[in-house]
Amino acid sequence: SLAVIVSDRFAEFVFRDRSLGLRRATAADLRAIRRLHAAWATRKPGVLERGEWWWKRVLSREDEPREAHVVVNRGRVEGYIVGMLESSAGGRLDFHVRDMAALSAPAWRRIFTFVSDQRSLCDFFHFTGAPSDLSLFLAAEWRAEVKKSKRWMLRVLDVKRALEARGYAPAV
Repeated sequence: SLAVIVSDRFAEFVFRDRSLGLRRATAADLRAIRRLHAAWATRKPGVLERGEWWWKRVLSREDEPREAHVVVNRGRVEGYIVGMLESSAGGRLDFHVRDMAALSAPAWRRIFTFVSDQRSLCDFFHFTGAPSDLSLFLAAEWRAEVKKSKRWMLRVLDVKRALEARGYAPAV
């Protein structure tokens, strides 16, 4: 299930972990972002492999200018976030996360600190992903609401080859 998760309690989404670096992504980071996403996806059920078209759609669209940032730990990319600010009612902004992934709890906390930093400008935080995503539980008291949900199913034609090629989390 894929859901649009919106928090009207964005003011309560407080993170202040800057132990890892965060900077705007460059074209040179794209390969690391793709590798990171592939590693992250093997830990999640239902995450599909992305081709060129999908990556282009995630990273930029003419009608939605987006910015990508990477979390860096000792020179290595450990997480990324792609998002945008959008005008909302009352002259304020909403922060829309189009994509994010991380390989460690510290990287997730750094991403959420970046999101939390948008609270001075924004009333709402929008994220599209699984409502069961464990990274969202790093916020102790934060609550969110699923505004839209889309259930989908994929039919695997060659089960043996699909299972062999997928890749799995280390504990599986």
